Amino acid sequence: MGQEGDKMALEIIKNIADAEQKSDNIKTNALAQAQQFMLEGDSKCKEVFTKANKEVKITSIKLVEEAVNLAQAEVSTILLEADKNCEMIKNTASQKMSEAVDEVVRKVVG
Repeated sequence: MGQEGDKMALEIIKNIADAEQKSDNIKTNALAQAQQFMLEGDSKCKEVFTKANKEVKITSIKLVEEAVNLAQAEVSTILLEADKNCEMIKNTASQKMSEAVDEVVRKVVG
C-alpha cells in the first residue's frame, strides 16, 4: 500500500471509531431517556392512582350519605305507620274496656 493507501486506511479506521463512539453516545442517551420516561410514567401512574383513589372515596361517602338519607326517610314512614297502628289499638282496647265494664255492671246489677 502506498502512503495514499495508508491515509485511506487510517481515515476508514477513524470513521469506524467515530461511528462506534456515536453509536455508544446514542445508546447511552437512549437508555437515559428511557429511564426518564419510566420515572415520569411511574410518577404519572402514581398521580393517576392517587386521584382515582380520592374520587372513589368521595363517591363512596356520597353513596353512603344518600343511603342514610333514604333509610331515615323509610324509618320515619315506618314510625308514623307504627304510631297510627298503636293509636288504633289503644282506641280499640279502650272501647273494648268500656264494653267489658258495661257488661260486668249489667251482670252484677242485673
